Amino acid sequence: LSNRGVEFNVNFEAVKAENFNWNMNFNTSAYQRKIEELKKVSYIRVGENLAGTGTQGQAYMVGYAPFSYLVYKQLYDNAGKPIEGAYADLNGDGIINASDKYIYRNADPKVTFGFASNMNYKNLDFSFNLRASVGNRVFNQVAASKAQYSQLSTGNALGNIPTSVVDTNFNTTSDVVLSDLYVENGSFLRMDNITLGYTFPKWLEGKASLRLSAGCQNAFLITKYSGLDPEIGNNGVDSTIYPRQRQLLFGVNMKF
Repeated sequence: LSNRGVEFNVNFEAVKAENFNWNMNFNTSAYQRKIEELKKVSYIRVGENLAGTGTQGQAYMVGYAPFSYLVYKQLYDNAGKPIEGAYADLNGDGIINASDKYIYRNADPKVTFGFASNMNYKNLDFSFNLRASVGNRVFNQVAASKAQYSQLSTGNALGNIPTSVVDTNFNTTSDVVLSDLYVENGSFLRMDNITLGYTFPKWLEGKASLRLSAGCQNAFLITKYSGLDPEIGNNGVDSTIYPRQRQLLFGVNMKF
């Protein structure tokens, strides 16, 4: 396994003037992982048991990142809709089987960014932390295993299925679970926290100072990923997570 990466960090005081100060920190990093050698095998299947089918959807293969997705190439109709259970015959033998699986992307981002800033103007202060990840892919196991109409009814009870089922009209889990359709773009931009405060420096006739603040943790997330959150860990397989909470914070600080 080889690892290559580069990191760049800038921390500077952007503006400094009377009653006003603004500091910023920007960092970015990029890295690439690649398996260089395997002994006596062309690839090794790894990862989770997807959708309870006993099938692993990731692999170690020479020339690719660890836990790259090993899936079938989805076929589409003339209207651009995916065809249930229809995959490309990549080896041209006229049979669709495991030999037609191929490596399609991985969970590693191509580049990550971080941007933090704080500023003060007279008695007012403002700060935030922003992060971005570009190029990472997520296998949406929730949709692969649940976004089929057959999952609407289990026994005598109604089931809860993802709304993405209306985009595919798929019916049976076993026919679609390893489609590359479910390897989704996991790039994101996330505001981790943002805070605004104001300080009364001469409170109680100058005997104390008072700072009032309000902030938000996990303020917003911008992504094309159809699941709950593209930042899942788990080697890029989204088998459902407890969603991150958005927290509103209010503070009162007194100094005597």
